[in-house]
Amino acid sequence: MKKSLKIAAALLAMVMAAPAQPTEAQVMPTREHRALWLSPILNSSWPSAPLTSETQARFQRDFLKKKLAQFKDQNINIIYFHVRPNCDAMYKSSYEPWSHKVAGTRGGTPVEDPFKMLLDEAHAVGIEVYAWLNPYRYSGSTSLYGGSNPLNYETSHPDWLVRNSKEIYLNPGIPEVTQRIVDIITEIVTNYDVDGVVYDDYFYPSGMGADQDATQYAAYTKGGGSMSLGDWRRNNINNMVKVVKKAIKKVKPYLPFGISPAGVACPPDIEKYGLTPVSGDWQYSSIFSDPMSWLNAGDIDFLSPQIYWPNRFTELSKWYGVAVRRFDRHFYPSVTLSNIVNDKASEYIHETNTARQANTYDASGMVFFHYGDFVNYTEKFGGKRMSFGKILAQEVFQNKALTPIRAWEHVWSPKTVGNVAISGTALTWDAVPGMRYTVYAFPESVGEAGFACQREYLQGISYTNSYEIPTDMASGYKWAVCVYDRYGNEYSAVTVGGKVVTGTKATLTYPINGENAPEIFSFKWNGSASRSRIEVSDKADMSHIIALFDAAGNTVSSMNLPHLENGNTYYWRVRSIGTNMTDALSDVQSFKGGRISFTAPADKATGVSVTPTITWTKVDIDQEVKHRMTIIDGTSEVYVYEGPANSVTVPAELLRTGRTYTATLATSVGGYETESEPITFTTVNRTDYTAPAFTNPASDGVTIHVNEGLSIEKWNGLASVTVYISSSKSFGRTAYSVTLRDFETMTKALGEIKIGGKYLLDGKTYYCKTRAAYYVDNSAKNTADSPVRSFVYSGTEGVNEVTADTEAAAYIDVESMLHTGCGACAVNVYTLAGAAVYYGVADTAGELSLEALPAGMYIVRLADANASAIKWLKK
Repeated sequence: MKKSLKIAAALLAMVMAAPAQPTEAQVMPTREHRALWLSPILNSSWPSAPLTSETQARFQRDFLKKKLAQFKDQNINIIYFHVRPNCDAMYKSSYEPWSHKVAGTRGGTPVEDPFKMLLDEAHAVGIEVYAWLNPYRYSGSTSLYGGSNPLNYETSHPDWLVRNSKEIYLNPGIPEVTQRIVDIITEIVTNYDVDGVVYDDYFYPSGMGADQDATQYAAYTKGGGSMSLGDWRRNNINNMVKVVKKAIKKVKPYLPFGISPAGVACPPDIEKYGLTPVSGDWQYSSIFSDPMSWLNAGDIDFLSPQIYWPNRFTELSKWYGVAVRRFDRHFYPSVTLSNIVNDKASEYIHETNTARQANTYDASGMVFFHYGDFVNYTEKFGGKRMSFGKILAQEVFQNKALTPIRAWEHVWSPKTVGNVAISGTALTWDAVPGMRYTVYAFPESVGEAGFACQREYLQGISYTNSYEIPTDMASGYKWAVCVYDRYGNEYSAVTVGGKVVTGTKATLTYPINGENAPEIFSFKWNGSASRSRIEVSDKADMSHIIALFDAAGNTVSSMNLPHLENGNTYYWRVRSIGTNMTDALSDVQSFKGGRISFTAPADKATGVSVTPTITWTKVDIDQEVKHRMTIIDGTSEVYVYEGPANSVTVPAELLRTGRTYTATLATSVGGYETESEPITFTTVNRTDYTAPAFTNPASDGVTIHVNEGLSIEKWNGLASVTVYISSSKSFGRTAYSVTLRDFETMTKALGEIKIGGKYLLDGKTYYCKTRAAYYVDNSAKNTADSPVRSFVYSGTEGVNEVTADTEAAAYIDVESMLHTGCGACAVNVYTLAGAAVYYGVADTAGELSLEALPAGMYIVRLADANASAIKWLKK
């Protein structure tokens, strides 16, 4: 005899909270380009007044010292100083007049050379200085300067000048103009101890008419030239960039040369470089600037595009990060506060971290425009008003950083200092000609065995062979000095009183002997040196270095590598750089470049299970790995896995049979992100489907209440199921139908359903059936209709029958798992209003996941072969 119906209600107060998603910590770079644009022609800048008296010069020097000391404390390492804004000079020039900003009048003479003053004071605190020039701009207005100064081109070379509606420029199409630019830069790098050269984005004047350079273009075509006017203009700029770099490297081959163009540099032929187009490039056809051609030709060492739009910063940073790796160069975005409306510091912090993620480790950088905003802007941050520089030092520039290594130059000439000694607070050593030095202090408790030139121990950079020890560090520390050459190479450290011995070479362990290495892996070796330099080449004789990076210990991530071609052979070796020892070079080993890729199913595979196990290349690295594998149907994501594993089995009730899907894979490690080639696969065809049966009504004549819906059994692999309800067993022409997708198993409440425009009638018998759709080779097919089932509609709510039952044991745990207390029982879930929202069957242990439901209060009907119970549950 069937047990009598037992209705119970129990309130279970288990509140479910979604777990917080961990935020990936930023890896602090040990090398980074952190620069400020400093121009005397901008407001709130330095010098703030012309140096026309000794008193003013002393004031400007004292003010400069204070600011540079702040920058050192804030871990800024480079100043871009505007030495030539408008064919005038902030330095002693043989070719152009002194600027009125430093001399009082154009062509006057300051009492001191401001550029030398800046170089002396910046180098005294270990900050590099780049000479910033505008190559062509002559006047920021349409007015000439007047007078007869022969250093003004309106006097000496009026034929060199071209105009647009706002400014006057030198004509890039005149060879003598190009030569003058070369002569000016040659003079600067010869006479001044600069650390680099940089241009900004002034090339051809925007909107310059064809008449302005018609004479030069006509001479070009008459000589047999066939380029269009636009291509010819771009070629003039390209040629200027090329010869300037040659001139710089001829005088001082260690000097980096970079350009800061407009924010988007995407020419019409960008795809020839293997890059995807982005929108917004106006410079290519307006000022005839083509930065991609400079990168492709190797004519610049770095690019600093002016990405002044917060809403596009992430997009463009990722794009440039891919581009510079293609060309084996560096990318340091220029940014500004001007276009950030709210939370300026937070946005800048975000942009810094984004730029780091877009670059390879230890090759990132940021250039801030400009000095005035940087030193004057304050913001309430973390409950306290702080200067902008202090916020950055606290949040993103916590450690000192050397500047990135330029692997493509690959100059290594190891040197060590001698006679490192302390006398009072003076740390001294023997000078090495032409070198700079890094100075470290590490706690005596760390000892030499634990010292590997960690950046937290870096005290500063010295351009001389001495360093003043702060009084608070006069005891308790050991001091060490490294030669730090002008290319940025840091050689072996020598401690106070240390004696240099011969180093021992490392033995490489992975990858070796030409084995395949995925895109992200760890180089590994055995060695005793405290730090090492890894060199990677595409030549067996290591004559062409494509990557250089430093490491502490005996392993380092491959994320420092530029783009490697899949299947190509590469070579690597390790230089052991120990404290108080000479460096030692390992033997060379080889490996094949690889990609993180899917290993199963194969691309374009057919007959794949609807619960397939997807696998991909394992990433073997000593860092947290996060994969995001997505399965897509058309444009809709149907399944996403996020985690460290390299395989996952797709759960049931997600994929359909006979359907083609796309799988994508993105992998991130320590801020580095890479995307694998997607694959497609088609699931197995199946033609023996029958339409799912009803679970409510489970048999004919069952009463179903106004707040309940119809439910069907689980259906896996089908495309959809349509449920029909009619007052006629033959279903006639007036029937209600609803198509269930995404493996839904319940209709909406019967009280919301109309047949022929009318709601269901209390006590009336209705009929229902199902029909399923499925795919065969991506073509839709239909099953036969299910057997017709009848039910009686009740206009009252079924939950009115709930009575108390203190024995109810159902509950939801913290992982959204429903524990029913009855094995393999049917579960119907309703809102408190009675709307059906879920149907499932508990497993033999009585468990069923309700993860798909949002947090809230629900009514759950549990039913097995003998009884039914209603529970109130809080999720």
